[in-house]
Amino acid sequence: MEFSHNGVLIVGEDYKFRYANDKLCEIVGYSREEIIGHDFREFLDEESKILVADRYVRRQRGEDVPPRYEFNIVKKDGEKRRMEISSTIVRDSKGKVSTIAQILDITERKRAEEALRASEEKYRILHEFAGEAIFTFGVDLKLMEINKAACDYVGAVREELLGRDIFELGRLHPDDNAKALENIQKILSGEKTLVVDKLRFKGKHGLYGIFQVTSTAVIRDGEIVAVTNVSRDVTLEEQLYSALEASERRHRFLFNAGNDAIFVYELTEDMKPGKFVEVNDLACMITAYSREELLRLSKLDLVVPEEKEQVYDSQLILSEKKHRVFERTFMTKDGRRIPSEVSSHLFELNGKPTVLAIVRDISERKKVEENLKAALKEKDVMLREIHHRVKNNMQIMSSLLRLQARQTTDEKAREALSESHTRIRSMAIIHEKLYQSKDFASIDFADYIEKMVTHLFAVYEVDTERVRFKIDVRHVEMDINRAIPCGLIINELVSNALKYAFPGGKKGELVIRMFRDEGGKYSLIVKDTGSGFPESIDVQMPQTLGLQIVADLTKQLDGKLELRRDGGTEIQITF
Repeated sequence: MEFSHNGVLIVGEDYKFRYANDKLCEIVGYSREEIIGHDFREFLDEESKILVADRYVRRQRGEDVPPRYEFNIVKKDGEKRRMEISSTIVRDSKGKVSTIAQILDITERKRAEEALRASEEKYRILHEFAGEAIFTFGVDLKLMEINKAACDYVGAVREELLGRDIFELGRLHPDDNAKALENIQKILSGEKTLVVDKLRFKGKHGLYGIFQVTSTAVIRDGEIVAVTNVSRDVTLEEQLYSALEASERRHRFLFNAGNDAIFVYELTEDMKPGKFVEVNDLACMITAYSREELLRLSKLDLVVPEEKEQVYDSQLILSEKKHRVFERTFMTKDGRRIPSEVSSHLFELNGKPTVLAIVRDISERKKVEENLKAALKEKDVMLREIHHRVKNNMQIMSSLLRLQARQTTDEKAREALSESHTRIRSMAIIHEKLYQSKDFASIDFADYIEKMVTHLFAVYEVDTERVRFKIDVRHVEMDINRAIPCGLIINELVSNALKYAFPGGKKGELVIRMFRDEGGKYSLIVKDTGSGFPESIDVQMPQTLGLQIVADLTKQLDGKLELRRDGGTEIQITF
C-alpha cells in the first residue's frame, strides 16, 4: 500500500483515519501526522461531506452501496480537487469495522471532459463535412445524430433516419448483426470505451461495402449516454488485401484501381522499414517518382525530417496491433509536402513481416480545418472588437452625461442625468467584461455586480463603513440578452437603496444575493436594513422612473417581482 500510485487510507468506525500512505498525503497536501486521528470529513467540501458520510454509514450497516464513486476534497492550500474512490469494509477478530479505500485524483480528467463538451459546437462543422460516415445512437439503440457522409452512403435524408433503431434500418449485413450487437453491449456495459471492428453495410445501390467501424462511448457526468460510430469505407483495402493472397494478376488490377496510394514494404529484423517491394500507380503519381525509383527507396526516404523518429514508434505499435491508422507528412521528389492519412496493415508475405500502407492525400481536408480554425478565430476577434467598441461608445455617452450634469443648475435635471449616467455605466461594464472574457456566450455575474456596486457607492458618496454591502452570488453566468436587463435592475435597486434607505447618516447593511436553482431559474434578491419602503408605493405599478424601469425589465425577462417590508426592504425577482 505504501508504494501504490493511488492514495490508500484506512478509516475506523469513528470516522477517523487510522492509516494514510504517502500518495494520499501528497494528494491532500497534509503530512501523515496532520491526517492520522482526524475525521475524514475535515478534508471534504460541504457537498461531499454529506455524500461520503452517508455512503460510509450505510456501508457499515451492510447496505448495498456502490463501492466506486466520485467526490471533492479540499487540499491544505484551499484548492478543490475531484477524486474517485474505491472502498471496501473489513472486520477484525473483535468484529470492529474498518473501511479500506483507494482514491485517485481525476481532476484533470474531469477538466478535459468539460473542455471537450465545451468545444462540441466548434467542431460540429468538421463532424458534418467529415469524409467518414459518423452516426450516434443512444442507449436505446435509436439514432440521435448522423452526418452527411453517412446519409449520402445509404441514400437517405437525415430526417428519415433519426429516431430509428439502427438494427431496424436493414443496412447492416445479417451475418454481422450479432457481432455489432456484442460490440455495442461491451461499450454500454462499460467493459470497453472503444471498439474497432469491420462490418458490412448496404449502400444506396443495394451493394454491401466493408467499413472499419470505430465505436466510442459518449460519457456525460460519469454515465454512458450514447455511442458514436466513425465508419471508414475500407472496401477497397479489404479487396486489395485478399487480392495479395489470391493472385498476382488480380492483385495488380485492384492494386492500381484504387483512389489511394499504396506502398508495400518488408520490415527488417529490428522492425525498421525496409525498401518498398511494391507500389501502385497513384503512389508514383503523388510522389512524382517513377516505380523503379520508389523501389530503391524506403518509407524513411519519403517522410519529412522532423517526423522520422515517429516512424520507428509507429512500427513498434504496428508490430503489436497489426493495424494502425495515423497521419504522416510525405516529401515528394520535387520538394512538395503532402499531409496524408496512412492505414497500415502488418501481415506475412513469403515468411517475412510485411506492411501494406494505404496513403490518402488529406491536403484539402487540412485546408478546410485551417479555414475553419481561422474563421472561428476571426469571429472571436470580431466579437471582442464589437464589445470593445460598444463599451467605448457607452463610456463616451456616460462622460457626456456627467459633463452635462455638472453644467446643469436644475437639481432635478442634474439628478436625472446622473441616474442615466449610472445606467449606461452598468451596461458598459457588461460589455467590458465580455471584451475581457474568453467566452463571449456568458458573463460571470459575481465580479460584475461587485464592480457595479462599488461604482454606485462612489457615485452616491456612501461610506462603506456606514453602509456595509455584502454580495452572495453562487456560480451565476448569464448571456448578454439577460445580463443587460438584469444589470439595469440591480443598478436601479441599489441606487434607490443608497439614496433613500439610510437618511441622515443612518447605518445599515445592503445585501445582494443571486443564484440559479436546479430548474434553471434565476433568483435576484436586493435587501437593505434601512428605513423601509413607503406603503404608498406599489412596485407593480410604480410612478417613479427607476421603479418603472425595474418593473418593465422584469416583464422583459418574463420574471416575477416580490416586495417584502420586514425589517427594511427586500425585493426578489425570479426569472
